[in-house]
Amino acid sequence: KILSVCVAKDESYIVYRFGAQGNIEFEFPENKTGSWDKFAVSLMQSRLDDMYKLEFANYGYKYEVYHNYERQRGDGNYDFHSVGVVITKVSTGKQTNLEGISNSIIGSLDESQKYKKLKITTEEIKPDDD
Repeated sequence: KILSVCVAKDESYIVYRFGAQGNIEFEFPENKTGSWDKFAVSLMQSRLDDMYKLEFANYGYKYEVYHNYERQRGDGNYDFHSVGVVITKVSTGKQTNLEGISNSIIGSLDESQKYKKLKITTEEIKPDDD
């Protein structure tokens, strides 16, 4: 299965797609007009990692596409990252995590900061011992 977050070349819309190649099983939003207002990006940073999440809600479910970079080396570079989507049924809180293959990604959620139409929040997480 393939998860894609696509932006039109003219940046007129953003869309989330999930399914097999040539067979899209789920696309959000159905109507691309005003699609930028249906997504939000959050960035949570700590000394050890950066977590990007692209979030949206659809018919009682919350979707969080994530891209997590973990710093494993002393030079501040990233050694490990994980990708996927967490789907939460809002009424029960039940979550399903569909973890992706990190070396199969094209692009990155950190590129989302270049799109002025996205709502972006940033939070720095400090460890208890700071």
